[in-house]
Amino acid sequence: MYHVLLLSLTLALVAAEYDFMSGVIWGGPERGCDSSEGAGQAVVSCTLASGNITLNVDRSASWLKITCEENSSFSCSELLEARPHISRYVTVNGQKDRQISRLDVDSCRLPEESLACLLDLVNASSAVLLRLIHCEGRVTDSSLAGVDTVKFRMNYVDKNTTSVPYPALSELPSLLSFTLKGGSLVLDVQNVTLPKLRTLELADGGLEVIPSNVFTNTPNIQTLMLWGNRISKLEEDAFKGLKELANVSLNSNKISSLPNKIFSHTPLTRRVDLYDNRLVILQKDLFSGLQHLEEVIITSNKANLTLEDTFANLPSLKNLKLETSNIEELPENLFRNSTSLRTLLLGGNKIENLPPTIFSDQKLVVLNLYDNRISELPAVLLKNQSSLERLDLRRNLIKNIPGGLFSDANKLKILSLARNNLTISEGMNTIALTPSDEYYTGDYSRTFQYYSVFKSLKYLKTLNLSKNNVSIICEDWRQLVGLKKLDLSYNSIDFLSDVSMHFDLSDAIIDVRHNRITTIVPPVYTSDSDKPTFILDYNPFACDCYLYELIQRYKSGKNTPILQMDKTKCASPRSLRNTQITQLSPEQLFCDVPCSDCSCKIRPYNRRFVLDCDEMPAAPPEVPEVFEALELSNEIHLKRSTDFIPSYYRYVDMASLNLTAAPSVAGPLELNLTNNNLRSAPLALLVTNCSLYLSNNPFLCGCDDYESVENLIRYKHLIRDFKEIRCEDGGLVSNVNTGQICVARDAAIIGSTIAMFGVILAIFTATAYKYSTEIRILLRKYHLWWGDEFDCEKEYDAFVSYSHQDEGYVVEQLVPNLEGGKPPLRLCVHYRNWVIGDFIPSQIARSVEQSRKTIIVLSKHFVNSIWGHMEFRTAHGKGKVIILMLDDLSADDSLDPELKAYIAMNTYVKSKDPLVFDRIRDAVLSKPPNKSPMGLNVQLKDGKLVNVNKDIDIAIK
Repeated sequence: MYHVLLLSLTLALVAAEYDFMSGVIWGGPERGCDSSEGAGQAVVSCTLASGNITLNVDRSASWLKITCEENSSFSCSELLEARPHISRYVTVNGQKDRQISRLDVDSCRLPEESLACLLDLVNASSAVLLRLIHCEGRVTDSSLAGVDTVKFRMNYVDKNTTSVPYPALSELPSLLSFTLKGGSLVLDVQNVTLPKLRTLELADGGLEVIPSNVFTNTPNIQTLMLWGNRISKLEEDAFKGLKELANVSLNSNKISSLPNKIFSHTPLTRRVDLYDNRLVILQKDLFSGLQHLEEVIITSNKANLTLEDTFANLPSLKNLKLETSNIEELPENLFRNSTSLRTLLLGGNKIENLPPTIFSDQKLVVLNLYDNRISELPAVLLKNQSSLERLDLRRNLIKNIPGGLFSDANKLKILSLARNNLTISEGMNTIALTPSDEYYTGDYSRTFQYYSVFKSLKYLKTLNLSKNNVSIICEDWRQLVGLKKLDLSYNSIDFLSDVSMHFDLSDAIIDVRHNRITTIVPPVYTSDSDKPTFILDYNPFACDCYLYELIQRYKSGKNTPILQMDKTKCASPRSLRNTQITQLSPEQLFCDVPCSDCSCKIRPYNRRFVLDCDEMPAAPPEVPEVFEALELSNEIHLKRSTDFIPSYYRYVDMASLNLTAAPSVAGPLELNLTNNNLRSAPLALLVTNCSLYLSNNPFLCGCDDYESVENLIRYKHLIRDFKEIRCEDGGLVSNVNTGQICVARDAAIIGSTIAMFGVILAIFTATAYKYSTEIRILLRKYHLWWGDEFDCEKEYDAFVSYSHQDEGYVVEQLVPNLEGGKPPLRLCVHYRNWVIGDFIPSQIARSVEQSRKTIIVLSKHFVNSIWGHMEFRTAHGKGKVIILMLDDLSADDSLDPELKAYIAMNTYVKSKDPLVFDRIRDAVLSKPPNKSPMGLNVQLKDGKLVNVNKDIDIAIK
């Protein structure tokens, strides 16, 4: 139950969707008619009570078409709604009783009213052609009442149509042609006569039997077409009464045989179509008495067909097509006395033998026997066939052609013997031409010609011998002036000489694809006109020395036939395999030849006999006799060096042998010495007038090698790669200026000397800078340093500032060493130079002022001395401080910040330094650098110590 409900619901949805889509597809109005224009016609869409229709009409109303939606119908009264729309568009509204060319009714259910009302829409009373297409319903007398037409077609009627509507057809007074396609017809004798009917077509339907006397009511039919049915039987009197019948089409049925006298009632028959049937036999008298029969077509027969003398004694028969009819045998008298036969097509059958005189009464123009099983051709088969122009014998088993076969058929223009077993070769067709090796060396003493069995065919335009066993091109083919196409593809041709490729006054296309051609020697043409075209693709060319002339002339594009070989590749040698012929260059071609101890080849590009040897042979090479006429020069490539080269070599390759010296030679030659280790010019070879290749050698180009470079440049006309040879440093020899070679060396020496002096000077300067103090000390000891003259007006060289706890060191060591050394210093010390009772700050300031420098004897005691701090600040403000450190106080945090900063930022002298007194003397006597005053510049002013640099007053209490 559930499944039934689900199925019902699905069907309801589908129906609803269909109704919805139907509404969407129909583009007409909801009711009534509207119209539009486009593509040279008016389209009137009407929604009528009977259904939806569309009318199409052109502007001149020469045709009218009505299309019904979903096989709906229409009524004449409803169609009146469309008339105003049509009248607004067409230009013939004032005319009456017109005849239009065509009236189409498509996909409609025929109304019970007459179709004449359709003609009324365009003011017409008749149509040349009336077509009912996919229409339902019977065509009755009332359907065609008042309609006048010459041709009536009922196309694709439904299977319910079982008879020809003869009563309705009788309503058409001018009817000449009637067609009914489809239906399930059963013919019977009718009482209604149609005397004017000339063409009756009952096709593509269900007819199975053609009874006797069924066409007696149409006595004047000239064309009867019954094709595409299921006819398997025709009664002997089926065509009785058709005395005017000229054309009969019975093709595409199931006919296996025909009554022997079926055409006895149709004496005027000219054409019979019987193709696509199941014919088993055609009897001798089937067409007897048809004196006007011109053409019979029996093709695509689905059964083995046996013929008697079926086509004999037919004096008007011109065209007979019996192709693909499964015919195995032809009677000798099959065409006897049918003298008008011009076209005979027998291809695609199973014929094995041809009677010798089967065509003796004919003057055939076209004879097709392709795709049979014929192995032999009688010598007299074509006797008296002087009118024959086309002969097709493709796809048979023919091995030999009799010599006189074409003697009478000398007007033949197109001959095809493709896909047979024919052999045309040197052994079977007269005398062999000169072999290729003799021809190449210029020996023409044995040049002869070939001839074939086609030599009498002077008018041949097309000769197809593809897929046979043809190995030569015959002389008679080359002499065919009118030849347009010679197809020799898929054969056994292995060589084309200039003789075989020379076609007289012909622009023919010679197709030699898929042969065994290894080489060709093209002929020389003095003119660009009337040159043949050779299609050479897909041949196994041997790309060796024998191909040289072809490639050389092909590249130049001169004096050769037109060669199509874009898809031709080398089959050998291995080094060139699969290389396209069109991409070859002449210098790539060579032939390997046997020779002892070496690998030898012939290279025609430079006319050389090339030897590849491990070492220089003891004896001169022997050129093979076949190549002696080429006058080759000897070329040798060595893998080991040699000291001497004999005179019988013209080119010697000694590249990449790591030579350091060139060999000696017997005379001028061409010598390749590239990629070696030569460092100087091989002068002995150059003066012998040898041509050399010297690139990739490390030639020396220095001043000592002046003569070598000069020789290379002097003999550059003998050095083939002069612009490529380089010096050891990589520079081109051609860019070397010999006049500047030594100048460059001298400049290099001078430059090196200057550079060395500069380095020494730099080292000396760096050393002097590093040890400048020690140097000054040493020079002063020997009175070689006079120091910087500054503050000469000062009374003292230095003021010694120290703590009284360190007085022992000052008195015992410092003062004696400074005042007693060289040069002696003038020192100001407390205990000796200060005035007793004077104001201490004043004396400090005065001592600093009157001294070049102030020596601070820095110790732990000095750090704790207030006067020591004052002396430091005063001297620091003048920029005259020299620190002598008795104790290491650089990390002492108790130091005065200013003093600590000074020690961190300036150098000082330690008392333990061996040169302590010399360093102090040097520091005292050396002029300090110019810099702005820093720190304190303390002076006594108004009873106060004042730092004049910073304008800071410091009161000492």
